[in-house]
Amino acid sequence: AVVSTQSEELIIFNEIHIKLNAELGNLNDEITAKSLEIEFHKSETMKMRESLEHQYEESYKKVTEMQDMNHEIMLLQEENFRLLESMRNQETANLKTDLKQDYEDAKVCLADDGNKSLEKETAVFS
Repeated sequence: AVVSTQSEELIIFNEIHIKLNAELGNLNDEITAKSLEIEFHKSETMKMRESLEHQYEESYKKVTEMQDMNHEIMLLQEENFRLLESMRNQETANLKTDLKQDYEDAKVCLADDGNKSLEKETAVFS
């Protein structure tokens, strides 16, 4: 009776051992599947990170280019303003020169008219 009890216990222990080994195998399979899933997500995360870094670099380059362009535009606007001022000053100088010339021409015309009148009066007295 003792031998049969020990045999029954061994059979039960064997069954428990087989079940535990099967569960351990299932757990190992789950761990392997989860590890693969984690590796996949790590890989995807790295790809997304690289993509975001690339996008950031591109955006930074564009912002820098735009800042440079804005600076160039400001310099061109300043140069434009200087050129307009120079043109206005030149126009003013030209107008003054024209007015002086017109004034001189008018004086010459008046002097000529005065001389002709004087010649006529002198001719009448002669």
